Amino acid sequence: MVVFRVARHVLTDRLRDTIDPLRGRLTRYQVNSILDGAQAEFERLARGLPDEPTAGSRLCVRLAALHRGLVGAARRRALLQFQVSRPKR
Repeated sequence: MVVFRVARHVLTDRLRDTIDPLRGRLTRYQVNSILDGAQAEFERLARGLPDEPTAGSRLCVRLAALHRGLVGAARRRALLQFQVSRPKR
């Protein structure tokens, strides 16, 4: 999908957190990991989408599925980073 190709280009090297710039920038590996997960989730969700009567409503439903996939992938990626980098007690 064009959306993921553009997102890879735009997100690589962007700040992770605009409030705390010391957190660093997104690497190509991190962006690819998030977007690969998002694309897999979108494809899974897209198979179960209902048929909508108009092009506009189909677009809205597909955008919602894309958003859900992106948010889920980003959350899973953040959770994995937290688990890996959390200090042991």
